[in-house]
Amino acid sequence: MTAALLVAVFVTLNAFTLSPRQVTDRDLGRFDSQIDLTNVTRIRPGDAQVVQQMAEAARGGGASEAVVILASFDVRPDMARPPLTLYTEAPWPADPFPRRYQLREGRWPSEPGEVVVTDALRQVLGPVESFTVFSGNDRLRVVGVTRDLFGATPRILAANGTWASLSEATARNFSTVLATATLHWNGGDQQRMLTSVTAVVSGDLPKASPGAVEKELAAAVRTRTDELTKPRRSWTDRLPIAYDIPSLALPLLAVLTVFGLNARRLRRSMAIMTSVGMSRTTATAGVAAATAVWTLAAAAAGIATGIGLGAVARPVVDRFLPGPISPWPDLLAPAGRLLVVTAGACLVAALLLHLAHPRPVPAPEAGTAPPRQTPENRHQRINGRAVRRIAAALAGIAGIIQIGMLDTVPKAMVLTATLAVAVLLFTPEVVGMAIRLLPITEPRTRLGRKQLHNDRTRAVAAVAVLTAALGAPLGMMTLLATLIATAQEDVVPTVAPYQVVLSGPGGAMQPPSPDVVAAVSARLTSAAPPVKTGYLTTDKVHVTVKDAGIGAVLVVDTPEQASRLNNHPLTDAQLQTLHRGGLLVWDDGPAQRPLLTHDLTSDRVIATSPALPANRTTFEPAWTAGVSGLLLASTAQRLHLTITPAAVVFTDISESQATAAEQAAIDNGLDPLQIGIYQAPGPIKVPPAYYTAVVGLAAIVLTTTMAVARSQVITLRSYLGRLIAIGVSPRWARHVLLIQNGLVILVSTALAALIAVPPVVITAVKLRGFTLSIPWTWLLMITAAFYLATITASILASRRLASNDRLTT
Repeated sequence: MTAALLVAVFVTLNAFTLSPRQVTDRDLGRFDSQIDLTNVTRIRPGDAQVVQQMAEAARGGGASEAVVILASFDVRPDMARPPLTLYTEAPWPADPFPRRYQLREGRWPSEPGEVVVTDALRQVLGPVESFTVFSGNDRLRVVGVTRDLFGATPRILAANGTWASLSEATARNFSTVLATATLHWNGGDQQRMLTSVTAVVSGDLPKASPGAVEKELAAAVRTRTDELTKPRRSWTDRLPIAYDIPSLALPLLAVLTVFGLNARRLRRSMAIMTSVGMSRTTATAGVAAATAVWTLAAAAAGIATGIGLGAVARPVVDRFLPGPISPWPDLLAPAGRLLVVTAGACLVAALLLHLAHPRPVPAPEAGTAPPRQTPENRHQRINGRAVRRIAAALAGIAGIIQIGMLDTVPKAMVLTATLAVAVLLFTPEVVGMAIRLLPITEPRTRLGRKQLHNDRTRAVAAVAVLTAALGAPLGMMTLLATLIATAQEDVVPTVAPYQVVLSGPGGAMQPPSPDVVAAVSARLTSAAPPVKTGYLTTDKVHVTVKDAGIGAVLVVDTPEQASRLNNHPLTDAQLQTLHRGGLLVWDDGPAQRPLLTHDLTSDRVIATSPALPANRTTFEPAWTAGVSGLLLASTAQRLHLTITPAAVVFTDISESQATAAEQAAIDNGLDPLQIGIYQAPGPIKVPPAYYTAVVGLAAIVLTTTMAVARSQVITLRSYLGRLIAIGVSPRWARHVLLIQNGLVILVSTALAALIAVPPVVITAVKLRGFTLSIPWTWLLMITAAFYLATITASILASRRLASNDRLTT
């Protein structure tokens, strides 16, 4: 079953990776080549002459067909908090992307101002015939609805000429709105194409030489031939802990478990063979070959079953994935890997079985003393133990080296595998210690301890395979939680709660236009007078706080305004610091800090102020991003520092007032992006392949656990049956069995936690910006399911224990 689930995980994870042909269908459409002109084109509303010029240049370069596609993220429906929308302008009646967009209603747009919207945007707008953009300065007419087969992003597909027809008011009031161009073509010589297009775009780049522009364009060329031959990195490669590592470790451990659980039976068979004159090597080969054939047949059946499970999982993935799933992957590599690892494990197990089987002692001749027992077997065991410990030490050394080189998440997964090897090689010592810790005060516990001590190989094999199986999902879950926490830590809202920030197109360090201030002030008549902020940054110099990074210095008029920006009153000490001409800082450091004035061109410090009192303050995060400190305008004036006006901030604003402020810009034909309102950070979007990997690994844990528990019962059934035959109750015998399985899963849990958690902790320490997060709830749920599966399998497998089980072999 392990092989089946590994193949199913491989098939399912590969469904998330688009094939090269799917990528070309999505990005190139029906064209042979493409040049991304994003770095050399900035097209303002109403200015699209360059589009026609580039198309003519492409045809002049020998292209049989050339299309220039415009794209922009700045075109959004007029509404409060509109969704992020992608605007794409192309000759849609010519069907440039036949395998991407599927028209469901209406027709393709053909006249300027006509658009088709995707299903995702239709859900936002409803069944409208038209909608306005750029605060009512332009209106787009909806002539159709299409389905984007490669995603669920809201999109506007506009007819050629729509961008050029945008109004002068849009160009005037929305100074940051831009579109970029991409050239698609068929036929022609690539070099001639590059030369022709370079001649067009170089005119808008006077500071760049034509040679440099052509070199940059050449790097941005994508061709169908190159894309179809370019290898795509699959999720099985991105997540080694989800497939690559388990596919190597679990088959090996599963085979060793089969040999370990049946070690006594195999040794008994070998003893019978050698007693009738068969050589020790031949007996080992015969027993191992029979077991290997059975194991390989089970692996082959598991691979076939895994293909079936993958076929069932793929439609489920397709149901929840916004884009298409990839075609079926090549299954030769995973199937071959599983069979090769299984065969290799059988060889290793056969060698261990051969070394563990004692050489037959020849019978003494008549009248002579029996030969003395040599310590050969004991030496073999000692030598084997020494080799294992040396290998564990080497794995530990390799792990230490990997810690020094750790700089990526995949390397952290490889470190986990290395640590797992070291831990698993020490499993016999850990199991022996755990057996010795079992109490002997109670008969059932004493009997269970005695059985485990006499058949330690069985316990070691079970602990090893369960540790590897459980360690993978625990490690994956811990790593996933840490990645989510790290990403969430980096998400800081640009506007603080209960505030409305009016700023220029460049952000909070630019002042808003008077029209925006007037429009919003007219709507927020009941709000307190706004806070006018500034920064000690001009077009020539940039002022920072010494020992506080390169962040700017924020300026307000009064301490009360600083409290308003903080959404919380400042302490008396912080207020006194500002009144005394000091500054508030966000990090630890000296109590007296000077201000450093940097030349913007060279970043050289050209002036240093006297040291100012500094008070470390926990401030509203939206105002500390990119800022090293805060002081009063009077302090800056005393130091003869220039204050550049910046954002105007309304505080203590309700959600309805924030919406009204944004609507005020739309109603007055102004850019609503100049009105910043608070938006709580949304949940981090984790690629679904991560969750799929966790589910797959958890399924492997449960099935492996149940299989091992059931095998333990089958192995002990003969012995427990004899106990029942002499009068011991079946319930008492089951307790002995549960004690042994309980020890196995307890030790497995401890070792799995040792494998899963430390590598993530080390990664969080080594990689800058990593925030450690251990998902205790999920780890406990996985562990609880692990325990429940063991108990359930043990009870179900032992429910028919009876005295006649003593006859089983």
